[in-house]
Amino acid sequence: MSGAAAVAVHPWPAAQQAAALALTEQGLAVIGVALDVAATRDVARHSIRHALADTLALACHCPLAQVQLRSEPAQPVRVTLPGYRLAVSLSHETGLSLAAIRVGGAVGVDLMRIDQDLDWEPVARLYLGASVSAEIGRKSRSLQAYFFAQVWTAWEASLKCCGLAISEWSPALAGTLAQCRVQALEVPAGFAGSVAVLDEALSPAL
Repeated sequence: MSGAAAVAVHPWPAAQQAAALALTEQGLAVIGVALDVAATRDVARHSIRHALADTLALACHCPLAQVQLRSEPAQPVRVTLPGYRLAVSLSHETGLSLAAIRVGGAVGVDLMRIDQDLDWEPVARLYLGASVSAEIGRKSRSLQAYFFAQVWTAWEASLKCCGLAISEWSPALAGTLAQCRVQALEVPAGFAGSVAVLDEALSPAL
């Protein structure tokens, strides 16, 4: 993971203007919608998609009705907005949903609640590789769950960025994911989050 500073998560709607500014100036913005812990998956999905479309309308100076979000089963959300080519990625956890927006390349975002009771070791060995699993294991026991969650979200964000499904670790997969630039997210206590970007021939700056 990159040693760069963590990327801000702009709460919607309070920091909508800041999110739009980040997108136009930096080509990347991450927005967050806080939800009641009892909110259903459908409510979370609707809420973050509305926040995403609303932020894009503000950043692109267009009516909300022009921002079309499309998705198919097991496929990422795609944005249809005349005159723009944008990449987006969504992630949900109980109480919080995130959306990352990118201009000029692919993007992936992932969010995870930190679970101190999680048996992370077999999962890490299978999906993150023996070396990463051992590195997490060398942390103090009180910090292992946090580091696992941070590495896991970086891995999942990179998979989303590359358009890949979850699969077991392999040298080839690790090499592909290493092309992404990954940064941690500024998320509330109790969560870990990451955003991954990959330059490709999408749109130039807004």
